[in-house]
Amino acid sequence: RCVQETGINAEYMGIVHQIKQSQKVFLEGQTMDDDQEIKLEERRKTVREQAYYMKKAIDTANLRDALRYSTYMLNELKAPELSPKNYYILYMQVFDELRVLESAFREEYRRGRRMADLYESVQYAQNIIPRLYLLVTAGAVYIETNEVAAKDILNDLLEMIKGVQHPLRGLFLRYYFLKMCKDKLPDEGNEYEGEGGTFKDAVSIILGNLEEMNKLWIRMQGSSSNRVKREKERIDLKVLVGENIVRLSGLQGVTLEIYTQEVLPKLLEIISSTKDVISQQYLMECIVTAFPDEYNLKNLNTLLERTGSLNPNCDIKAIYISLMDRLADFSEENKSEIENITQDMDIFQMFKTNIDNIIEEQGQTMELRKLLDLQVAFLNFTLKTYEKRTDYVNQILKSCVVLCEKQSSTSFDEDSLKNIVKLLTYPLESLSITILSMDEYPNLMNYLPFTKRKEVAVKICQAVISTRHPLNNLTTVNQLLSFIQPLLKEEQSFGNQEPYEFEGEQQLVARLVHLVENNHPDKVFEILNAFRQPFEAADEKRQFYTCLLYTSPSPRDRQKSRMPSSA
Repeated sequence: RCVQETGINAEYMGIVHQIKQSQKVFLEGQTMDDDQEIKLEERRKTVREQAYYMKKAIDTANLRDALRYSTYMLNELKAPELSPKNYYILYMQVFDELRVLESAFREEYRRGRRMADLYESVQYAQNIIPRLYLLVTAGAVYIETNEVAAKDILNDLLEMIKGVQHPLRGLFLRYYFLKMCKDKLPDEGNEYEGEGGTFKDAVSIILGNLEEMNKLWIRMQGSSSNRVKREKERIDLKVLVGENIVRLSGLQGVTLEIYTQEVLPKLLEIISSTKDVISQQYLMECIVTAFPDEYNLKNLNTLLERTGSLNPNCDIKAIYISLMDRLADFSEENKSEIENITQDMDIFQMFKTNIDNIIEEQGQTMELRKLLDLQVAFLNFTLKTYEKRTDYVNQILKSCVVLCEKQSSTSFDEDSLKNIVKLLTYPLESLSITILSMDEYPNLMNYLPFTKRKEVAVKICQAVISTRHPLNNLTTVNQLLSFIQPLLKEEQSFGNQEPYEFEGEQQLVARLVHLVENNHPDKVFEILNAFRQPFEAADEKRQFYTCLLYTSPSPRDRQKSRMPSSA
């Protein structure tokens, strides 16, 4: 008994210790958050004060004092103690204040001040952070004057900002450079093209900035023991890096040819230069979403091949799904163009080969629902790109059947079952009754429980009725009846159902009979008899909706029955 009590006490003390440790971690987290808020507010207060004096100096046309107070304000961006999230808040406040200084620089130029002198004078700031922010601000105005080629100033700024190698500060400084110079890049048709440079100079500048920002972003991970926290902080700042690709895609000079020959290869080189999972994943997604879908479609093979060389921990599935969803929408909106492209490229086989490789490599470790997510996106793309290719749809369904065969019963969670329902119902919208000819359709349907099979059966009935496809073939009708079995026969394990739901289902079944058409009365009789057999075998509550069709024939049916057989 003493031994038992000792064990219980030890267990109790262990639980108490765990609770205390949890409370300690929680309180430490709360304390850190409170400290962050206090430090952020202190720095924001300083920014407001110095910005006030800066504006006051600007109002009195005292540029020297304005630069002095702006330097004090920008010193707050050193902020080594702030988290990336709070640093971003502070940065946005400073950014808004610097727009006032930018306007002041323009006004100085209108009063006759040489921008070259101003561009040089801001470089006398003692600390590097204020110096480079002021230099970028003055450089942006300097470009507007067209006194010096835009490309020369941009390249000079790009070289200067290499001086800040602290990951967080350097990342925001380069983001500021990108924001300030976004409308000053030489591009086709704008005022800076020509002597200011060409769009190729702009491409080179943005790609150079992206490469450096990507390195800084990856260095934020460091060797910190708190890996999860660092990853979250990096993900929060990913848009700063992605802004480069957005700017690149907005250049008028980046045509399909330039994208294929120069831009995409360099982007893929930057992505492959590191094996960082977060970086590779996000930059690939940016390429998919930022550039025109036509560009990515024409370079599809290159994109798909490159995904194979990414870090194995990258979520390639998410990249594929994003790409296929966008290309599916593009196909739907550009029918004639997609027909011309598919004549030259076997897009379906490209995707299928790479998707099969993903399933083969990651099928044992990836959850079934995620693998089926990939197949659902592939099916959606195929239906919109190859509208009448039922053989392609059947191949996808077959791949899903093979995938399901390898799974245990516990793998079929609710999300997996929902995906199987999508795989079975998506083809109905465009193919309707044609799905009856797919031999893999019922095989995949067998992996669904009764309730889900019933859901699919309802969708099949609705699709057949909405298209008013005539049921004029006995084989087709027998296939249809086998697919909608869950509506014709109750399963004992199925629970109670609302009366209105049951009535709606049975009315759908009854309406199928009205689609029976054939020029030969004996064929009509065979088809109707095929319906009659499961109707009569059903329970009485179903017969109330279905068997009445036979006891009360329509005038049209009575007229057909009086026709001679030779007719």
